[in-house]
Parts: sequence; structure tokens; C-alpha cells
Amino acid sequence: MIKKYIPLILNHTDISFFKKKISVIEKLFTKSYHLNYQDFFINNGDLSLKKKILHHIYYNNVNCLFIFSHNDNFQLSINFLKKIKKKVKIVFLFMDGFTNTLIHSRYYAIISDATITDSEFAHNYFKSMNINSFFLKETLSSMDFSYDKKLSNKNKIYDISFIGSFLKEGRKELIDFIKKKKLSYYFLDTSKDQNKISIKKYQEIIRKTKINLNFSACGNSKYNFFKNFDPFINHGYHQKHRIIEVGFKRGFVLSEYAFELEKNWKKDEVIFFYNNQDMLKKIFYFLKNQKKRDLISNNLFKKCKKKIKINILNVLVKDAFKSIDRKPRPVIFSQKINLSNYRNLEVTFLLIYLFKMLKKWKFKSIIFTLNRFLSFNLFHLFWAPINLIRYIYYFYIKN
Repeated sequence: MIKKYIPLILNHTDISFFKKKISVIEKLFTKSYHLNYQDFFINNGDLSLKKKILHHIYYNNVNCLFIFSHNDNFQLSINFLKKIKKKVKIVFLFMDGFTNTLIHSRYYAIISDATITDSEFAHNYFKSMNINSFFLKETLSSMDFSYDKKLSNKNKIYDISFIGSFLKEGRKELIDFIKKKKLSYYFLDTSKDQNKISIKKYQEIIRKTKINLNFSACGNSKYNFFKNFDPFINHGYHQKHRIIEVGFKRGFVLSEYAFELEKNWKKDEVIFFYNNQDMLKKIFYFLKNQKKRDLISNNLFKKCKKKIKINILNVLVKDAFKSIDRKPRPVIFSQKINLSNYRNLEVTFLLIYLFKMLKKWKFKSIIFTLNRFLSFNLFHLFWAPINLIRYIYYFYIKN
């Protein structure tokens, strides 16, 4: 039990596996509060969100902010967090770390007392900047790693499946390509709120699927309009937690190739594909060869049990808070980061939030947010609507 701190846990979404993470964190403290800061921001505006946080600090004796954050979460400004640093410790939990480190989290990490990230790339990047970082090896969707009995092939009802966001580069095209073939499939786009599923259902689909697809491209067409402003945005390929999730449920993985994957998984544990035709060829080959499929999935399961050491979230949170007490906050090499890029991102997303408020008829929220929007200089204000037009094109028209 962490007795010294009373945290305000700020979450950006209420989907099931984040609720579970919040409950894990709450149990570590004798007293805690939590707030969905994304919903509160849209419904009440920037000034109201700041007042809400300050109310918790002054009237509920909150002395720590534990912030769940993702690559489009700019509701909390860095300037505001800097101002309250003398009153509270700030700990971030960055999810999907590889894809958002250079877009989002590196800017917020420099004002943190500790960061927890699920990406080894992000962890090493933070360490190189003298940021107090902790590496979370657990998967996004699974908090438990129970070993289910192997499901017989006759009980597998899907030839192929994929559950995840279709917005990442190339995914929708690959999925549409598969849909044209005569296969039984289960595809679910989790970027649409109405299509979220439970952890139990997700794991059930894995077990009932002969071939589980994994996509490695982490570039997101949603963010293409920022390329001119921040050339360091990552549009490459990297390993995903999905392989571990499937492996623990004794599933077979056919994965889009990534160099990091090849370093961590052997060819008799995960099968790679390199383009559409190669993917299709391997799908039909392994559907016909059950024995080879079973051998490879069994190798993957053994590898997951043997090699993947799980860092449970509550242990890492305890370690993060111990590190805060043990030593003063280190000097951050923030000169490596161009905060002008952050301002370009912040003002553009702020304009997007204003339109979301308008769509929901939240006029009070707009008024309580305009003050922050108008605090930007003319250069950033000039580019914000141009970036928004690009956002609309890539997010709504192109996709």
C-alpha cells in the first residue's frame, strides 16, 4: 500500500481493459479519486477541467496525478501541468508507446516525475534523455495470463481474424483484400467506439481462429498531416503485443514483417508475410496444413511461457512511486525536443476538440476553451485550420 500519496487518476477512455487497470491502481492507495479527463474536457471546457483538478488538489488533498495518456490526448496542456508541479507529483502511463513516443509522449515526459511505458523503444528513448522511466511488459488487453487447454481444430470456426484499429497504414486495404476471398473471417475495427469488445470475447475469438493476423505498420494515416511539422513521426514497422496475446491462448500468428519481430521470434514460432500476395499464399497454405500450424502455435506458446517475463502493473506503479521518494527529479535534456512541434500538435487538436464541442452543442465548453486557443501565437493559429483540413481528408475522406 502506498500511504504517502492520494492520487487523482486521470483516464482518457472508459473501455473495459482501462477500467481494469484503474481498479488495479486504486487498490494501491488508501484513498484515491479518478476522472475521465477527455469526456470532462469536451463536456465542460478547458477552464472547467483545470478548476476540477485544482479542486481535488486543494480540497481533497490530492498530491499526485496519475495520467493515462495516448497520442491524441492534448486536453491537458504542458503549461498547466508545469504550473501545478510544486503541488503534485506527476506520473504518466503511456500506452501504445512505440507509435506515440515521437508524436506525443516525449513532450509530456519531460515534465513528469516518472513515466511508465509499454514500449522498449520509448523506455530507452526516455532513459537517453534522463527521464525517470519504467518498462511495462504486459499486453494491452490482458491482465491475466492463464493457460487455456488447446482447442481442437474442429472447434475453430474462423479461418482468419483480426481485432484492432483499421486506421493504421495499409490495414484496411489488406483486410478488404482478404474479404474478397472465400474464407470465414472475424474482423473488428476497434477504432469505432460502438465496436469495442470485452477481454473475454477477444480471447475467445483468438482461440476459435485458425490464423490470427498481426499487422506491424505503426504509421497512422490520421497523422499524415503533421509530417511537414515534425519529421520524426514514426511511420515504420514494429512488434506488437498481439503476438504475445495470441501465443498465451495457443493461437497461430501470421504477421506482417518487422525487423524487431525477426529479432524476437523464430520462423517456427511466428510466420511473416511481406505483401498482399505473400499473405494470401501463406493463409491458404497453413489452412491446408493443420499439423504445421499446430506445431508452430505450440512453439509460440512455449516461447511465451519461457521467455516473456510479465511486469505486473501494480508492481511497476509501486516502483515508480518509490523512485520519486528516493531521489529528486532528474535534470531533463529538454533541449533535444522542439516544443514548437508540440504547439503545432496542441493547437490543431484543440481546434478539433472545439468542433467536437460544437457538434455536441456544448457552447459553454467552447467559451471555456477559447482562452487557451487564443493564447497561441499567430504562426500556430494560422496553421491550425490548414492542419484540420488535412485531418478531415485523411481521417474521413481517404479512409
